[in-house]
Amino acid sequence: MKTSRLFRLLGGLCLAVLTAASTAFAFEGKVDMTLTNGPKDKDPMAMSYRMKGEKMRMDFGGADSSSKKKKKKNDAAGAMIMDFKKKEMTMLIDEEKMYMVRELPELKPEDTKRKKGDEEFKPTGRKEKIAGVEAEEYVGKADGRIVEVWVTKEMGRYVSQQGAEGKGGWEAFMEKENMFPLRTITRKKVGGPEESRMEVTAIDRSKQDGKLFEPPSDYTKMEMPNMGDMLKGLIPGR
Repeated sequence: MKTSRLFRLLGGLCLAVLTAASTAFAFEGKVDMTLTNGPKDKDPMAMSYRMKGEKMRMDFGGADSSSKKKKKKNDAAGAMIMDFKKKEMTMLIDEEKMYMVRELPELKPEDTKRKKGDEEFKPTGRKEKIAGVEAEEYVGKADGRIVEVWVTKEMGRYVSQQGAEGKGGWEAFMEKENMFPLRTITRKKVGGPEESRMEVTAIDRSKQDGKLFEPPSDYTKMEMPNMGDMLKGLIPGR
């Protein structure tokens, strides 16, 4: 998956920023998923999420940075750790053995309002097990695209990395309804080809080591640069 595609998908699909109103996760464990940019995408991006108490960790690339599994050449080398209680996000840059910390934004009531042109998400009645979890399909329109989301309430609340201005209608819907997406598909029109797909592939409900939610002891703290410089250091080739 090209870097530009990665950013477009991350912008709409990842769980990278928690809100001050969030509470402890009902779910503890690890969730693996893949992101693809349409059916012709031959290089899907693998991601994993770990949740424990009031903390969440996201690793992206061919393997999470806590794993000894070898990453592919173009895989992103890093992770994000979010702390509900401290209202902080910590970004790990594995190649440099460094980390950065930033504040998490507050979720305001207007953040969950639909934008002009968005259509309310409604259940279709279709249900399916995804990665062993019962999911229900909702379909709506957000940012000019048809969005099909298969959701569950077993996994806790979905929270987007976007601020109020960048947040899509489907993301606000997930947050408001305390739902977690197990599959998300976007299309230009009803029945059209897929533009992007996020799908959970495995769910591990085992207890997580608390050390995974802290910067490694041999990492050095960096002062926060602008977002562009931060991403250059995080994503190879950016």
